[in-house]
This record gives sequence, C-alpha cells and structure tokens, in this order.
Amino acid sequence: MFGPSAFPLESFLARFPEFDDSEKYPIANLQNYGDRAMMHITHSVPGMPMVGHYREYALFLMTAHLITLDAQDDTDDPGSSLAGTPFKATVGSVSIEATKPNSFNSDDWNYWLNQTKYGRELLAYLDTQCAPGIFINTPCDSVRDLI
Repeated sequence: MFGPSAFPLESFLARFPEFDDSEKYPIANLQNYGDRAMMHITHSVPGMPMVGHYREYALFLMTAHLITLDAQDDTDDPGSSLAGTPFKATVGSVSIEATKPNSFNSDDWNYWLNQTKYGRELLAYLDTQCAPGIFINTPCDSVRDLI
C-alpha cells in the first residue's frame, strides 16, 4: 500500500498508457492529478473496504477521470451532451433538459463520475467491490451511495 504523499505514478502509467505522453501530460501534472485522486480514494474507511490492488485500481480510475474531466471543454451549448447523455433535446414541441445537480448527494457523485468513461468504470467497479454502498466524506457527515 502507499502513503498519502506517494502516488504510484509509474504503476499508473503502466496500467493507463494512454496518459504516458510527457508533452500532452507533463509528469508534474499527472502527479498532481494522482495526489488529488487520493483525496477521493483514501485508505480504508468505513464503507470503503477495498485494500491493496483493488484500492489502487480505484485510485487509478479516479486519476484518469480527473485528467479526462479537466481536458473536456466546458460548454453550455443546448445541443451538447455529457458523456453520451443528452443535455437538452427537442422533438417537435416537446423539450427535455438535464440539469446539473445543485446540492451534494449521491446523485451528484454519480453525475460527476458519469462525465467520463473512467468515472463510469469507477462507478461499476465500486458497485462490485462495495456491494452495500460507499460513503462520501467521513462516516459522521457522509452521504451513503447505494450504487
């Protein structure tokens, strides 16, 4: 296992070679993303029973999610989509629009992770590894996500 200040960058790049391009993804930036990901995927806490390689893979997926999310263009174009999910669609006189959540709950967590393929994989992975759900934040002030 690794400590809070030691994101295993070489292991990440071996597992996710699509980010092994020092011109597009400088090493210092990748290390920063990994450190940020460690704030989301922490050491064992109640509700997150994964250990070892299982936790490391979740950390790597979160890192890839953060990198990809930052690379995406922020657009409010009504015809745009977010990770394949329609943002706004109109057929004839009927119009539907998906709005971004405005409070932090499990739907926000799902919404945020669903914005990239790595986030969607992380959601599926957490679903298989943490069957009873996961806690977001600490157990005292947490939101339980029954994925």
